[in-house]
Amino acid sequence: MPDRKPHSPASTVAAVADRDIIAIVHGITSRVVLDTNTLIGAILKPQSIPAQALNLATEHAEILVSEETLAELARVIRRDYLDR
Repeated sequence: MPDRKPHSPASTVAAVADRDIIAIVHGITSRVVLDTNTLIGAILKPQSIPAQALNLATEHAEILVSEETLAELARVIRRDYLDR
């Protein structure tokens, strides 16, 4: 089995960006599902990897969301520790 280097978050975002650009040029619509941790990370740190992922998804894909994810997001946002 070949050794596989772990991908860094930045290289993962770059690979996603490259793939999405190719898809857009060819008229292919990407669909993306972002979990609650990614959404919270994007909200709390606008320059973070989660924020970059959210921005790419917003610009280049159709974002899919479930009622369960929205309910979890609402619960997490109400937590006191996020006021810090």
